[in-house]
Amino acid sequence: MLRHIGTIASPLDNKSYGFIRYNEGESIFFHSKKTLEPLKQGDKVFFLLGEPRSADEKPEAIAVRKIHTQPDGTKLILGMNLRIVPEAKVFLLKILPEIRIESLTTEEIVIERKFDHNIGVSLAIETTPDDEVFFAKRHKRRNYSRFVKNKAGSETDRFTVIIRYNDQEGFYEVLAAYFGPKTPPEPWDRKATAEALPFWQTHALIPHDVFRIEVSDIKQFDPNFFKTFEELQAGEKPGEYQD
Repeated sequence: MLRHIGTIASPLDNKSYGFIRYNEGESIFFHSKKTLEPLKQGDKVFFLLGEPRSADEKPEAIAVRKIHTQPDGTKLILGMNLRIVPEAKVFLLKILPEIRIESLTTEEIVIERKFDHNIGVSLAIETTPDDEVFFAKRHKRRNYSRFVKNKAGSETDRFTVIIRYNDQEGFYEVLAAYFGPKTPPEPWDRKATAEALPFWQTHALIPHDVFRIEVSDIKQFDPNFFKTFEELQAGEKPGEYQD
């Protein structure tokens, strides 16, 4: 899909739609209720040009993301594949102006902040041998994640944001943001290190709508969580997301 940068051109108050001005004066329609955050007239945005569903329809802007410009000039957007708990999104937007990038890199940057009080609920918790665990695929993920039934999340004073630089567009994308300390990549992830396997053998996720579990593909056992780290490293490591 074609990518563009534009400016919100019309007031959005009490409306479910708006228009973006781009390409030196062209305007394109978008659904304001499908955006991840509030937008107002004059905001700079990044968006994709959607395909019309019929020959009679005009294209619309989809995946509209506000471009946040930090005091030091760094530009940030909420990532295209970002799925985030609503409470975490509100908190992320609140602290986004405070995020500082120390140096330019194309590697993922993990920012973990500790506060002086509990700020939310972590969906990754430690499990015990008595817990009822199952394995399921999250939406568009290639491999299984470890989940636990009938447990509540844990209060936490930490918030973690994962960011990566998009060198084609010249800004940073927020890939993930969640309440809780940094968690290692899952054992099958190509970015996994030796700490990933023991962590995910003793921790699991709390089922939540944000994970969009594939309910038709749930199982009680996944061999990836019982191999050694060396065996996992020797195996094939496809990308995290399905096409």
